[in-house]
Amino acid sequence: MKEWMKYIIEDSNNEQKLTLKQQNILIAAVELISEKGYEKVSTAEIAKRAGVAEGTIFRQYKTKKDLLNAIVRPSYMRFIGDIIAKSFVEEVIAKDYINFDTFLNCIIEDRIEFAKQETPLIKVLIQEITAQEDVREDIKSLFLENVYPSFEKTINLFKQKGEIIDIPSSTIFRIIITNLFGYLVPRFVLYPELSWDDEYEKKIVIQCIKKALT
Repeated sequence: MKEWMKYIIEDSNNEQKLTLKQQNILIAAVELISEKGYEKVSTAEIAKRAGVAEGTIFRQYKTKKDLLNAIVRPSYMRFIGDIIAKSFVEEVIAKDYINFDTFLNCIIEDRIEFAKQETPLIKVLIQEITAQEDVREDIKSLFLENVYPSFEKTINLFKQKGEIIDIPSSTIFRIIITNLFGYLVPRFVLYPELSWDDEYEKKIVIQCIKKALT
């Protein structure tokens, strides 16, 4: 079971003790939504994968949206805040780096490895950010408050050393994110069936970023 799914189940159990059937429903819902998209998944499909009758779902949740809003969305938002944002800042962004190359390599390698392990989470997040304004605002606030300040502090050090050009940190952030997600989204969401060489692609992403910033 993926780390974030374990977190969701544990988090949901803290709110209300889940039965085994409820846990299976939760897992099935997230898996199917990540595979097919929210709109294309039916409660009948969720019930079939969970190994329960469709009526079991409706006893507690009238619609699949109720299921998503009641358990999945709150839990994965807490997961993103508690696990992803904080650990990403502490273990990657805020470390001491000998140069800008090392910083870039560490960030990109970390996000590629995370995407490999948590692809369903990324798919659900992309769908939710695209379709739900409240989720989009929550994600934006989370990163602006928890990630961006540490990023800006680290970037300013590289500016002072003359390793990158002196342009607004927000522009540098945009350039890095655009190039990174320009690889991660096709690689793990749009065309995962293609033959990808992550090590090669990582080098190309770094080259593109350095060309813009040095």
